[in-house]
Formats: sequence, structure tokens, C-alpha cells
Amino acid sequence: MGCSAFSVAPLAHSLPLVRAVFKQQPDDFQVREQLDFLPGNVGEHLYLQIEKVRMETVQVVQRLAQFYGVQPLDIGYAGLKDRRARARQWFSIRTPSDLAPAATDSMRVVGRGRHGVKLRRGRHLGNQFVVRLRDIAQAASREALVRIAERGAPNYFGPQRFAANSLQRAQRWLRRGQYARRRRFAGQSWHLSVLRSLLFNQVLSHRVAAENWSRLIEGDAAVLCGGASVPSGPLWGRGRSPALGKAGELERRAVASHRDICQGLERAGVRHHRRALVLRPEAFSWECRGREITLAFSLPAGGYATSLLREAFVLVEGNT
Repeated sequence: MGCSAFSVAPLAHSLPLVRAVFKQQPDDFQVREQLDFLPGNVGEHLYLQIEKVRMETVQVVQRLAQFYGVQPLDIGYAGLKDRRARARQWFSIRTPSDLAPAATDSMRVVGRGRHGVKLRRGRHLGNQFVVRLRDIAQAASREALVRIAERGAPNYFGPQRFAANSLQRAQRWLRRGQYARRRRFAGQSWHLSVLRSLLFNQVLSHRVAAENWSRLIEGDAAVLCGGASVPSGPLWGRGRSPALGKAGELERRAVASHRDICQGLERAGVRHHRRALVLRPEAFSWECRGREITLAFSLPAGGYATSLLREAFVLVEGNT
């Protein structure tokens, strides 16, 4: 299931979809990262909250590294944010300097602080979204939006995870056995993430097709989502899966055609973890004006807005 396969992954709610133009302008897709802590006034790491437009997260890292005269490894961030968006996210820089780079059309500092430790991947509660969809030919299904608000959607890894031939490159890397090298390279963690995402999406697709993605079945390994227990799927790696019985059998069947990837991930040394199969938005609301609809919601860390919206809309990307 690569980027193209994501578009045909099973839908959960089986309701009519409405065509909508997505990300025509940067302000059509606004993201604000929420940390699980607030930086203070002391510490060897300078924390900057940066608003970026038409920039990849790694481009911001490169610009900060150049400005402060440090290595990219001295800069931390909690997650990648879309280039085709107006996104606010936090970065940490190991530096004694309190200066901040001057504002440009593509990035500006909107908050700052200090902390004793580097900002690590995944160290955030989630993200707040405001999404404007344009050129809607017909009214969006209120029933679909209500179902998304109440039941959520399958927690697929979105197409961003598989873009630009990421999956093909990761599979070539795995076949060459490059994970066995003692010296790791910068792209290794990304290859591992892409391959684990593929397997997770395969399991989730099977659960959606079986219409049991949002409810616990016999043998399920439950995790918490929005205060409720929901079924989980594998982020593959070393260690025995906690899914047993019917859930465990379904999981094994889903990944049976990818045993080479499963074994490669285990040999690479990553450990088995779990991810919720259910993506539940918080504070979900929408407003319709003519041929546009604006949606606001929050998602937990690792949740994709595209995975949520595809349950009600056929998203056609504009020319941002």
C-alpha cells in the first residue's frame, strides 16, 4: 500500500463522497502543534516556535543550523509538518545564543523559551487544524460529518508517509541489507518508519473490510484513545505481538505477503509497538459558505488530517 494505494484503502462509513479542492492556498491548511510541556526560561536548549509557509520541516532545520552555526543533529523537533500549509511548530537548538533569525516570507518566530533537554520526535500532544475546502459542487453530507465527529475514522498513515517513492526506496534499502551496517545514516529511521507504516495500514485495511476496526474483538490488544479503549495495530519490530486469538490471526493474515519486511524490521532492531486503529478528532466543527467549507478539529500526535477527511470528501489538491 503505497501513496496510490492509500486512495483506495477501504473507507469506514460507506457514505457518498463530495469532491473538494484541498490546499489551494497555504492558509487553506493551518496546523498548530501542541507540546506536552511548555519551555521555561532556563536550559541549554533554545526553544523557538516557528510559523512556516511553503517550507519543509527539514528546510527549517537547515536554516536554523546555518544561523546558529551548529549541526542539524543539535536541532530537535517533535514531528514533520506539511510544506503546503501554514504551520506552527517548535524547534530546539543547543546554543547559548538568545538571538532569533529575522522574519522572512517563509518563516518567522512566534514564541520562544528554554529547556534542559532536546525536543524529541513524538514529544507533543497533537495538532490543531483549520482546513478550508473549496469548489465544492454539492453540499457536504451532514451525516458523514456527524459520523466523523462521533465515531472518528480509520487511523491510516496518510499519503505523506509514502510520497516521492519513499516506499520503493525503503524496500530497496531493506533488500540490500543496509540496516545491518554498524554506522547508521540519516535516512535509516525514515525507511524504517515507512515500512512499519505499510504493515500497519495493511492490518487496518483488513479490519476495516471486516467492519471491526473500531470495536474490540477476541484477542485484541487495546490502547486508549480519547479516554476509551480501542483496538490497536502493530508498528512491527522485535518482540511478540500482544494480539491473540481472532485479532492475532487477522493480523498475521494481513502481513503474510510481507514476511520479508517483517523479518527485515526485526533484524534492524526496532521494537514492536502498538498504534490505535481509531482516529478520533476533538472539538470537531464545520462552517459552510457557498462552495466552501471550513473545518476545525484537533488530532492526537501521529494522526493525519487526510485520513479523517477522506471519509467525507474526495480531496483534489490545488496548486499551492
